[in-house]
Amino acid sequence: MSGPYRDLSAAVAASVIFGVHAAPPPAEITDAFRRAGTIHLLVVSGAMVSMVFGMVFLPGAIGAGWRRIRVERQFGWPASGRGRIRLYPGLGAAVVGMLAVTYYAVLTEGGQAVVRAAIMGLLVGTALALRRVPAVAREHGLNVDRYTLLAAAALGILTVNPSSLFQAGFQLSFAAVWAIIYLTPKAAPLVAWLPKWLGWAAVATVAAQLATFPILAWHYGQAPIAGFGANLLAVPLAGIVLVAGMLTCGLGVAAPWLAPVAGWVTGAGARCMVWVSAAFGCLPGASPEVARPSVAAIVLWYAGMVALGWWVGGSRRRLDREI
Repeated sequence: MSGPYRDLSAAVAASVIFGVHAAPPPAEITDAFRRAGTIHLLVVSGAMVSMVFGMVFLPGAIGAGWRRIRVERQFGWPASGRGRIRLYPGLGAAVVGMLAVTYYAVLTEGGQAVVRAAIMGLLVGTALALRRVPAVAREHGLNVDRYTLLAAAALGILTVNPSSLFQAGFQLSFAAVWAIIYLTPKAAPLVAWLPKWLGWAAVATVAAQLATFPILAWHYGQAPIAGFGANLLAVPLAGIVLVAGMLTCGLGVAAPWLAPVAGWVTGAGARCMVWVSAAFGCLPGASPEVARPSVAAIVLWYAGMVALGWWVGGSRRRLDREI
């Protein structure tokens, strides 16, 4: 592998893991990602923060699941229904996850999306930790409501910097997350013929693209249509780059002989991201320029999304009743 090609992969991987300020990729690569609608992957986004929380919290969740199965088998309880132990990961996993999210948000110097995801992660971790306190758990359900988390994150950001409400980063981040949590559960059954993880990823990508269209048109005068297809491939690749890149850093200290393997996976994922973004960005009409929409048009757009979610959800409920 040539030196410049290796440097390019390293710059893209560093941008995905630590933010674009770490090692900005060349301008032509950044332009390709922008035309393909995948530019958000070159800055630390809320999705990356969520993955960090999941990487740390997952071992605790798996351990809780093993303990639940062992206890249920010991007492002969049914695998489902009354008597089954609810899955509550340990206090240690929740606390370590909260610390990791906080450290990662500070390390990457993230923007609105990172702060939003970090606040949501801290709230989720707090709820999961309090579930391990019997006195608290008996008095409160401690259910994690997605809309409440989103509103709390917005309140935290706006309390510190009220002008964030008018910034593109704030609007894009919260609009995309709102669309994902609102539309994805309603529309995912429409693609039940796909594997569950793929169907949910596809619906979430389309929902986020729909929600960010008016904001991108308002602030930048562009409509990255190619993002519908590019993100379906680029987002999973970014997850691979993030996980493999962090493993590379950890193995470089704990097991240096294994670090090159994880490093090769990181580089391969970064190169695939560049290829996908360049391929979609070169398509005719990938990101056409559009006129700045009016406020009334934006309101109608989001009202249409709300109506779409209501209609899709209603159709699914009617189908379930017929079945």
